[in-house]
This record gives sequence, structure tokens and C-alpha cells, in this order.
Amino acid sequence: MDPQKWMQENWPNCRALDHDWTMERYDYPLEVRNWIKDNWIKVNDENGGTYHEPEYHKKRTQKQQPQQPQQPQQPPQPVENPEEEKKEDNGQAFAQAYKKTPFYDIMDDANKKGLDVMATEGMEAAVKHMFTDQKTGRTLSYGEMRMRYG
Repeated sequence: MDPQKWMQENWPNCRALDHDWTMERYDYPLEVRNWIKDNWIKVNDENGGTYHEPEYHKKRTQKQQPQQPQQPQQPPQPVENPEEEKKEDNGQAFAQAYKKTPFYDIMDDANKKGLDVMATEGMEAAVKHMFTDQKTGRTLSYGEMRMRYG
């Protein structure tokens, strides 16, 4: 089965969808689900993951971000051991890039601080930070953490 053809025949106008509500409810074939996960852009983890078709996502994000002059991009350097690169980054590149978006400016202070920790110290430090009450040092339960950080 060709996933692109299936999408064109069954959902020709679909540009954004989520896993739990759309893919599950309308019984998307496994090949199509995997193709979407591999080729579309995951924009959040809500409802099992929400995905945007790349061109749709590009148009949406261009409207939301102030226009800046395009800088020529340097080609990526080859990585000898991709697993090593993942360990070294530990979410820092994502957090640093997210801080440059307009969404960072509208975050509350607690979430900003968590993202700042992730940008400088990595994912493990950010998780530790979010599970620690900043006033008392007490470890928070999962529910308490979710109440503070969403």
C-alpha cells in the first residue's frame, strides 16, 4: 500500500491530525500511521501526538514568527556515531531553538525556567528541576508536577 495515495484517496484535504482522535477513530492503516510519523512534523504530544503535513506546518509557522532575513545555512557535518550525538545533545538543541520562538515569550515563569534548565543542562536536569519544589526542595509527585508544568 502506498500511504500517500491512501491519504489522497481517503483524506485529500487533511493537513493536520492527531493519533488518538483521528488515526484511531478512523482506523488509519498501520503503514499510513508510520508514514505520517516518519514524514510529517510532530508539533506536540497531545492525543498521542499531533502531526502537521510539512508544507502546512511551514506556512503556519511563517505566519506566527516575525520575518527575519534568511541566513545561509551551513551543511550539517557528518556524524560518525549518531547515538553519541544524541547522548551529548540531551534535548539542549531543541530547548535552545524553542527559546528563539515567539512561544517562549508567552510561557509562564515556571515553564520558562524549566526550558532554560533544559537548554543549558539537558533533559535529565530539566526533569529533576520540574519534579523538585523550588521553595522547599521536596520531590513532587507526578500529579503535582503536571499541575505546575502542564
